[in-house]
Amino acid sequence: MNIRYLQYFVTVAKYLNFTKAAKHLYIAQSGLSQSISTLEKALGFPLFIRDTRSVQLTEAGAVFLKDVKELLWKYEQAVQKAYHINAGYSAHLSIGFLPALGKKYMPQYVSHFQQKYPYIQLELQQFTLAPLNQGLQSGDLDIGFTRSFDLMNNPDIAIKKINTDRTSIVLRKDHPLCKENKVDLSTLTRESFIILSQKAAPGWFNKVIEICSRRGLTP
Repeated sequence: MNIRYLQYFVTVAKYLNFTKAAKHLYIAQSGLSQSISTLEKALGFPLFIRDTRSVQLTEAGAVFLKDVKELLWKYEQAVQKAYHINAGYSAHLSIGFLPALGKKYMPQYVSHFQQKYPYIQLELQQFTLAPLNQGLQSGDLDIGFTRSFDLMNNPDIAIKKINTDRTSIVLRKDHPLCKENKVDLSTLTRESFIILSQKAAPGWFNKVIEICSRRGLTP
């Protein structure tokens, strides 16, 4: 069965008018009518009820239309998928993300991507910072939603900023400094710090140490 005949059928069903459908398809009305007749003959049942004033789908035609639309959609996706694979594009992407970033960004990004590229399979994996960045540098991950401190000097990785984080100090509710609207780092000289280790996030660790050092503070 010619796939073009199915596309013609869907167009006629949309307009319920052979003249308008033929104009939309840029073909002669007589050729369109003949194609639909050929399709009906191949199927063994009529798709439309025609008279001099109107065109209506038959009951069988209405049922057939629903399945044909799905079939044509799958056909288009199959063509696109094969085209991209033939062109050398991967049909699979491995994506890593940090827990906090995953909750905030992944649902909307994944939904938008799959609508645009439904033929590409996504593998989503959640990581802590160090393994995620290592996966990007080793090539095990294609894309990472991460913090870029440890990747800035890697020429093999392209970085696109999607958000800017604000560095904050977290204190207990009963800590005296919680009453202050603004806290200078120099007031924390006698406090104990909990930060990510240099092994887990060397770039982030070094940045924190640099900021503290400028305030005369050694965490």
